[in-house]
Amino acid sequence: QVTIIESEDGTSNLSSWLESLPPSPDSPLPILDLNDLSVENGKVVLRKQMADGSRNQVELALNKINIAKVGQDLEGALNLDAGINVLQKAVDGEETNLSLSLKLDGDLGLNADLLPKNSTVTGQIKVENATGAYSDMVGVTGALSLAIQPGNLENVSLNMTRNGQSAGNIQVKGPLDLATPEGRMVASFENLNRQFLNLAGAIAGIDFKETVLDGSLTMTL
Repeated sequence: QVTIIESEDGTSNLSSWLESLPPSPDSPLPILDLNDLSVENGKVVLRKQMADGSRNQVELALNKINIAKVGQDLEGALNLDAGINVLQKAVDGEETNLSLSLKLDGDLGLNADLLPKNSTVTGQIKVENATGAYSDMVGVTGALSLAIQPGNLENVSLNMTRNGQSAGNIQVKGPLDLATPEGRMVASFENLNRQFLNLAGAIAGIDFKETVLDGSLTMTL
């Protein structure tokens, strides 16, 4: 287990170690050639003390992750079973909790810069428990999909449902060269309500309340 404790001024128990590392912006990437990279029952905990006296804690539980090959210009099967737990404790002691499970399966390919290429991954995200401001997220599930080829982001999508009803979806696709990086991608989103938005907002301590988003966005790199 790795625990990172961050104070309200942004310093953490890793600050002195990070400051001791020599700057090396132009250093080449290490050469990797790993077979069967596996982690079971790992956990990373981030505790953050806020200026108003409240506290946020995010736990990433790596129940099981296996990647057949990791390295430059290598491709291999990916299997991941993880959990994310977000706990917010207010100054008055009231707690808000959001627990998610995440499962991914597919093939992961990396280029010479260790960026994704020739990758196809599908998966599911599910709200396992939710209390306080996030209590209406119980029953939310999402289908994840990623397909990327050299020079093209074919599809990155997340389709959410809550108790069998649509709770929003988002899709990003378009030409993209990660090595440059250059690209022109279009993100389209439909009915992104609070159940959808709070999956990301909870980690940052944000409640989107009654926000609903529809539309599209073109991004040029």
